[in-house]
Amino acid sequence: MQPLEIFIHNEMDVLRARKRGDELANKMGFSEIERAEIEIAVGEMTSNIVKYAKSGGSISIIPSITGSMVSLRLISKNIPIIPAVQMDMEQYLQDGFSLSGSLGIGLSGIKRLMDEFETTVEDSGLIVISAVKHRRRISESRTKYSVMSFPKQGETVSGDAFYIKSLPSSFFWGVIDALGHGAGANVSAIKALAVLENNYSKSLVWIITQCHEALKKERGAAICVGRIDLIADTVEYISIGNIETRIYNTERATHLHSVNGTVGAAIPIMNPVVVPYIRASCIVSFTDGISHRFELDKNILSKSPQEIAYHIINNFRRDYDDTTVVVIK
Repeated sequence: MQPLEIFIHNEMDVLRARKRGDELANKMGFSEIERAEIEIAVGEMTSNIVKYAKSGGSISIIPSITGSMVSLRLISKNIPIIPAVQMDMEQYLQDGFSLSGSLGIGLSGIKRLMDEFETTVEDSGLIVISAVKHRRRISESRTKYSVMSFPKQGETVSGDAFYIKSLPSSFFWGVIDALGHGAGANVSAIKALAVLENNYSKSLVWIITQCHEALKKERGAAICVGRIDLIADTVEYISIGNIETRIYNTERATHLHSVNGTVGAAIPIMNPVVVPYIRASCIVSFTDGISHRFELDKNILSKSPQEIAYHIINNFRRDYDDTTVVVIK
């Protein structure tokens, strides 16, 4: 199966791209639901070109088969009417933002429909949008996880936040603990969360750096980000501040290193920790609303992520701070 490149100038080209993308996805064995998601993503990306490009653009639809991994990548390219250098790309990707007066749900919708999503802006002002859909297998064993998060007792919003992205070949997670608690901390947590959501496929150092820029005028935060590579069987991890992460391969935990600093105020030179990933591992990340004075015995580790998270929250939560625990198995 050969990749397709379709030049987009008008709505007829949009319809043609949607049809060709659906035909290719069907040949590759994607399910009816997956094909519908791919067709919608192709439609949104190409409609974006018609709405905003100076002189049209293009979309490439690229099949990929590596062992048991079957994927379809969409890459659209256009030079917008408003130069990209004058646009806030983080804002551009949010629900409700539009340059044409429409509902502005296109790009953020693509992020939710597809498994991977990335935008880049070249020096020429060319905006490149890349999105990938992986074909699911009914028998596929997915990484399982559970998250429990609560605001400080008496508060209605939290300064903690988390983001999870589970893919067939990798698993990304991030935990944010903004300084303080309440509404002010919540604003900072939401701003950092938007960076994670829009950039989870990029390098961990780049993600933390962008969070640092986003929080310079807000309260700072402790942030950890991690990525499990399910092909290389490695865990890559960075933590700035007082968020702790442990990997349990047995009852004895490996504590992943965290460095001093505050994202948004002062961060050190960052070097990600990389350790082997054993498929039976249990990874636990938690903010300082959880007492660190706990261990998980063999009986607890044999339970589901939901049961492990509940055990930690129920026995080690501190009511005087926001609390978040992420459990990955």
